[in-house]
Amino acid sequence: MDSLKPLVDLKDIKTDNLKINGAFNPTSEIDYDDLADILQIRFFPNNSDVVVHYLDENLGLLYEPSTMQVVGFHIEGFSNSFLKKNPVIAKSWNVDPAAIGNNLFEMRNLVIDREVLLSNEFSRISKRKIKEFA
Repeated sequence: MDSLKPLVDLKDIKTDNLKINGAFNPTSEIDYDDLADILQIRFFPNNSDVVVHYLDENLGLLYEPSTMQVVGFHIEGFSNSFLKKNPVIAKSWNVDPAAIGNNLFEMRNLVIDREVLLSNEFSRISKRKIKEFA
């Protein structure tokens, strides 16, 4: 059986948003569905339809079909597969309770730091995968 071919060529998808510090910003949205084991990071508020273009069995780019611009990441098998292959992300995702701090401010700063690290690491991995297709 032939392998499935993407409907859109990766070269047509615009990756400008990946060049801006992993595209993380204060309005980025991170959503994890533990039942489906899917993590999504959107660089901007979730206000548009998106399409997933898979780079491998776990990682996909979310892009707007109207602009072809990458607006986030979609990761399937996040806990069961992806984290095992990406120790930097696993270390940031699995927080030691002792690292949380003593107050809400420290906890908030830890979350922001981890979100930035996760977004930057996803951006780095995506860029590497995109180069593999080029």
